[in-house]
Order: sequence, then structure tokens, then C-alpha cells
Amino acid sequence: MKGNYRFGSGIQVQGPWGLDKKSGHGRGIWDFGDVWIRYFGIDHGKVPSAGVQLPEMYLQLKTGERFFITADYEGLLKESETTMPNRSIGNNDPASYNNHETGWDKQFGIFLQIATGGAQALYKNKAKDKAYIRQLDLGVNGRGENQPIPASYEPHATGCNYTDYLTTGMSIKKGKVFVLTGKLPTFPETRSGSDTFMPAECRYWSITTYDAAFPFSKIRGLENTSVMDDEIVINEKREYIIVYARAEDRPKNATKENGVTWVDWGKTGTQAITLRWITVSPEWAMPLAPNEENLPWSKATWTGTNYDKKLIGSNQKGFLQDYHPIKHYLTKEEFEALGDALSIENLPAWTE
Repeated sequence: MKGNYRFGSGIQVQGPWGLDKKSGHGRGIWDFGDVWIRYFGIDHGKVPSAGVQLPEMYLQLKTGERFFITADYEGLLKESETTMPNRSIGNNDPASYNNHETGWDKQFGIFLQIATGGAQALYKNKAKDKAYIRQLDLGVNGRGENQPIPASYEPHATGCNYTDYLTTGMSIKKGKVFVLTGKLPTFPETRSGSDTFMPAECRYWSITTYDAAFPFSKIRGLENTSVMDDEIVINEKREYIIVYARAEDRPKNATKENGVTWVDWGKTGTQAITLRWITVSPEWAMPLAPNEENLPWSKATWTGTNYDKKLIGSNQKGFLQDYHPIKHYLTKEEFEALGDALSIENLPAWTE
């Protein structure tokens, strides 16, 4: 696109979804459009705006007149900027839909993913249940696997262009640890004032966890933990071991010196997990990138008509090969018994 101009939707029609709270959110048939500005991998010391000014925004009519309308966000800002502890809830092993066989799901929309999670939690997993979710998403968002591009691609109002989102879920019982192992793609150095970003296999890679009890958390979508590419400990083969547990259950050998990235899971026992993999071709891309061309809607998401669990949905290597994050679940004592010479090869497989 010529220059630094970017275009967003000014006013959106929400249709029946906005009419009443019985069948939708009840905010009204019209909604003020949103423009999301995201910064990834900001230089150290230049957060939150990356050291640049925010862009100017305006609405423009076909006749050329420019103007701007905004809402009073004071109450929302006050709530969203209030610091709070994560919820101290849950002390369970993973549910059957997040068990030792469960891998990842490719996200094709936030609403679709929430509806999918709700269906799985209610054990609504028959073909008719999945068909209902597909029709619901089509009615609410006008999106679906058979819709013309871009309505069959991931980028949309609350997602991010070029970002491929893989999701899963996990519960950790007290005394146990959750471990992710895999291979990290190469990425450019972006946080030390570099003048040039060298080509790599991805632009950005991170894993973030959220309170999974979406309707009940005080602030929706608030993240609990997050680690990004340059924060993850890797060996000479770019392999990683990420260990999650409550602080009191941290294994003694879960240290950087032992090749481990340690993450405090916090007190929220059950959390949703999102892997963000940003690909921008041709500079930051690779043949195994989990994009819509490699992992199409109908095959790579749980509600797809031709869903193929072997692609990314199993807890074993599929399309992503060595880059597929494998899940392990074991006690603190079992992890400590592995000693200090840790490798992904000696991490025990998660069995039923």
C-alpha cells in the first residue's frame, strides 16, 4: 500500500446479533468500527508505543469531508488498567477433551474458538453439534470454510494479519507440572535496537495463557502468562523445554542452566493456551508455517467438515513436524528425577 495509509471499517452492521441479549449481545444493530494497532517484539525500554507516535485517525465520506467520532471509554479504561491477581480457582487434572491425546486447533476467528471451547466443555461433539457451530459463526460473522477469501481466512476484526493462531487448553493439579517441548523456528532480533531485521523462518513466535472460564473472569481475555521467542531457552538444535506449574511446585531442576524455560502458571488451575506464529512472506516465512494454505479451515479446525486430527490435533508430530509443541504432564517429583541433563528425548510421554 502506497505511503503509510491504512484503512479500517468505520461503521458496521451487526444485524440480529446486536438486537437483544437473548440471541446476541444486545448492543444495537450498528457498531462503531474498530482499528487495532499491535506492536510485536518492541525494543527494550520503548514500551508500550515502540517509541513512535500513534497514528492520526479520521472518518472520510465519499465526498471528501473528514471528521472523527469517538465514544467515552473512561469507565472501560479504568477497569482494564486495574491491576488484579489471577483467580485462585481449580485443582484438577485435565478434562478428557484436553487429555494426553489432544494437540492443537487452528483458530479461524475468536467467536468460533469460544463457541468451540464451549461445545467441547459441554461434550457436544457430534457432527450435528459442529454443524450448528459452523452455522452460528456464519450467521454472526459471515465467515466460514466455504466463503470467498478473506472470509475463509484467519485475519479478521480482532485477529492480526499474518498471525497464525494455534490453541489448546490445560489444567494442572497441585503437585504436578505441565511441559511443552518442540523446536523453535528462527526469528529476527528485534528488541536490541537492530537497524536491519534479517530474514528468518518467522517474524514472531509466542505462547500465551488465559483464564479459561471466559464468562466468569472479571476482565475478558486477560492473559495470565506469556513468553515470546527471544525469552525461550533453546539448545544448539533450537529445541526448547517450557515448564509450567504453580510457584510452590517448581521443580528444582527447572532452570535456565538446565535448558529450561520456567513459567509460573499461577493460581488459575485451568487455562486456555494460544500459540502465535507470525509469517510475513518472503522475508519471514517457511514451508511448514501453519497458515491457511497449509492448514485449511475445513481440515485444521475442530468444527471443519473434513477435520483431520493428524495435522495438528494430536499430541504428536503432524504437519509441523519437529515444530509441533508436544505436551507432557507429570508430577514435580517425576520431573526432578530426570536430573540436570535434560533433553526433549528424555521427557516421558504423557500417558492416560
